[in-house]
Amino acid sequence: MAARGLDHDLKVKREANYDKDLEARCRTWVEAVTGTTLADDWNEALKDGTVLCSVINTIQPGTIKKVNNSSMAFRQMENIGFFLEAAASFGVASTSLFQTVDLYEANNMGQVNVCIQATSRAATENLGYTGPAIEVNRPAAM
Repeated sequence: MAARGLDHDLKVKREANYDKDLEARCRTWVEAVTGTTLADDWNEALKDGTVLCSVINTIQPGTIKKVNNSSMAFRQMENIGFFLEAAASFGVASTSLFQTVDLYEANNMGQVNVCIQATSRAATENLGYTGPAIEVNRPAAM
């Protein structure tokens, strides 16, 4: 049996704690904002960054000047970087952002979802965006 590395162990732990409900709410929001139906595989739907750039440009037109429609990895990662820069400029806290590889290599899709939810909240609270929003999942009252 091959020895497992720390990165693998951390990824397994993240996957065990993955919030499918948050993914579903993020997917619904992204589809509503962009007016598109996304592929079933959430990571594949977002991996090239174009959908995330579309979200940003729908919320605040012209924020991302040039979206790369390329199959080249570095261009796709550049799109993801554009999204992250815009999210930060909207007021998303650095602790809610993700690393480009978290999405591109599907290393931490949970953090990607956290960032998408935070982007929705920041757009509403900081930019006055009145379009769709991700509902916050609150625990039921006792």
